[in-house]
Amino acid sequence: WPLEHWQALGQRLNAAGYALALPHGSDAEERVARQIAAPLAYAQVWPRLGLDLLCDALGACAGVVGVDSGLSHMAVALDLPHVQIYNFDTAWRTGPQALANSSSSTSNTNALPRQCSVFALPTPSVEAVWQAWLDVTREAR
Repeated sequence: WPLEHWQALGQRLNAAGYALALPHGSDAEERVARQIAAPLAYAQVWPRLGLDLLCDALGACAGVVGVDSGLSHMAVALDLPHVQIYNFDTAWRTGPQALANSSSSTSNTNALPRQCSVFALPTPSVEAVWQAWLDVTREAR
């Protein structure tokens, strides 16, 4: 997802009262996390953590917005409110079952309402991801 999208989403999350925690698993990911955090009032780049500590830390979060990664799958396993961002239309194979498409929204009635995937080409908009976040966090209350 483009850096500017992450920053814009972070600003919306901060304005809604959320602080961001930005994990990473490599030097390159840490650089991106720091770029995301730079313009945000409430964002912390986590130190690199082992999977056990990362799982504990993630479990204490209000929810997760991520891409198709191990962290996103951990969020689903922890039953956290979760929005997974996709730029390919086979997200149903690997992500949460509720699939929101910015051009034509469809839902699976067997899906977990607190977890969803957002798909669009070339990439989902900040607004689509924000609305999905509002939906999954509303369901989590």
